[in-house]
Amino acid sequence: MTFDIFLSLAIFSFVTSITPGPNNIMLLASGINFGFKRTMPHAIGVSLGFFVMLLAVGIGIGALIKSSPIIYNILKYLGALYLLWLAWKTAISHSVEQNSNKQGSPLTLLEAALFQWINPKSWMMAISGITLYTSPQYPYISMLLVAIIFTLINFPC
Repeated sequence: MTFDIFLSLAIFSFVTSITPGPNNIMLLASGINFGFKRTMPHAIGVSLGFFVMLLAVGIGIGALIKSSPIIYNILKYLGALYLLWLAWKTAISHSVEQNSNKQGSPLTLLEAALFQWINPKSWMMAISGITLYTSPQYPYISMLLVAIIFTLINFPC
């Protein structure tokens, strides 16, 4: 991987990871309601789940979605509806302290990792990242390198 491609991947990873999406909103809400320490398994789960998703997309799940316009359109429209629903729920939500009759807890590492598979932004990031930055000359090595770099940048974002 040349330095230019690495820099482009790093910027792409940073911008797509730091912009608001379901993970960032959920991590923000969890941090506010449960604190940094109790939210860490959720944050780690997001990064690990996304890493596995990147590898799966690189191996071929992304090819299935790209080859079928119907699947792509369904994912696109369901993803848009889901993001609108998530924004609405966030806008009308209350803190855990205001909901004194409910017991809450942050997502676990496994729940956060599995959430990546229904997160439309994660799918778009994974498909775009793997498609744009995987080298046809060294597909598996470059795919692994893309997944590692993306995950290392994604975690602190």
